[in-house]
Amino acid sequence: MKIKTNLYGGVFFIVIGVIFLLFMPKQIIVQENIPFLESAKAAPFIALSMMVLGGLILVIQSVVFKKEQILELDFSVQKHALTMMGIFIVYALLIYLVGFLVASLLLIFVMIKYFNIKSKVQILILVIIAIAVYFIFINLFHISLPGIGGVFIK
Repeated sequence: MKIKTNLYGGVFFIVIGVIFLLFMPKQIIVQENIPFLESAKAAPFIALSMMVLGGLILVIQSVVFKKEQILELDFSVQKHALTMMGIFIVYALLIYLVGFLVASLLLIFVMIKYFNIKSKVQILILVIIAIAVYFIFINLFHISLPGIGGVFIK
């Protein structure tokens, strides 16, 4: 499969940037009396605007100036990368279904099987790190993480 990197990459960044720009006002709530540039919306808005602008530049380079790189993808070579993407997509969904800690422990189990890790010390370290991250976010940073059924735990 041959891909025009500038054209497809530019369109991808424009679409994702516009979608995020449309959803951002509902996701970030600020007090009404704070100026926009001092609010929590300023940095994401600037970053997303730059993303859309960069996408437009790539599309213009491809269409107007005919600057294009053709990338040939062979999915049989990329199967491990696609498998990892699938695993992480399932992990992201599992976070909201069974909670952060359970999903992370399941991810560790799947990765151990996928990479054929036999060392009990490595497995123990991974489990301890997952549990530590969970408790650090909850207790030290006071950041809620999803529990079972997407309910956030404080």
